[in-house]
Parts: sequence; structure tokens; C-alpha cells
Amino acid sequence: MNAETQAVAGQPIVLQVISDAVDSLHVHSVPEHVFDVAATSGQRFEFTVDIPGRVAVELHDLHVTVVTIEVRP
Repeated sequence: MNAETQAVAGQPIVLQVISDAVDSLHVHSVPEHVFDVAATSGQRFEFTVDIPGRVAVELHDLHVTVVTIEVRP
């Protein structure tokens, strides 16, 4: 379930989430971000990444990477 997408460093990144389980979404970036995920649809999480590179976003409790973001300068 590891999707891939691109973003630009310092620009807002928005993830729209539909989940059937409670978990936390962990963005492995600089700075790091953690969001509480509810078992519902229509969730929206916005953050920025300051340093270019590949950023994994995972469901923390399930240890599943849901998206990898290629952050460009």
C-alpha cells in the first residue's frame, strides 16, 4: 500500500486519510510530524518538510508505510 508522490521543501503537504482503525500517522522528516488517526473518513493533515529527500509516512502501530514523498528543493 506504499504510494509515492512528490512535494517541494517548505511548501504545505496535505494528506487526506480514510481509516478503519485508530492509529498514529508518523511522518519521518525534518521536522518530524505525528498525527492522531481516527477510524473515519474525511481526515486532513497538513505539514511541511524542510529538508529535501525521501520521506516515509507510516501508520505507527501497524508499522505500514502508506506513502513515500520525494521532497525536492
